Amino acid sequence: MLNMSRLLYNKRFSQSFLVCRKVGSWDHGKFVASCLIPAPILTGVVLPASAKEILQFPEGDRSTSMMVFYSEKEILVTHINDGQGNPGTSDEIYWNGNNYKILNVNQFGDFGFYKAYGVLMEGE
Repeated sequence: MLNMSRLLYNKRFSQSFLVCRKVGSWDHGKFVASCLIPAPILTGVVLPASAKEILQFPEGDRSTSMMVFYSEKEILVTHINDGQGNPGTSDEIYWNGNNYKILNVNQFGDFGFYKAYGVLMEGE
């Protein structure tokens, strides 16, 4: 298989971004989340979402900005188990002065990368 992860670290294309991985627990029927500290810093390629990609999401037509984050490291959407038994909500990515909430992740593990769609969280 062709492993695309080398491109994710190419200094001509890659950028760093901070991931707020939220984990938490249920308290009286409400999920209480917090970011893992320290938050992981990932390196990958960041591109604006294309019009065709935005049409995949009902939230896309209300979004002012949607970005696509490619990374060799896993990016999570709302989950019951993060691999360590922790439930959590979707990751949030801080990049270029803005916060993006992850809506969907495509796993291309056989090719060495994850493709995550993030929508701009305005007013955060």
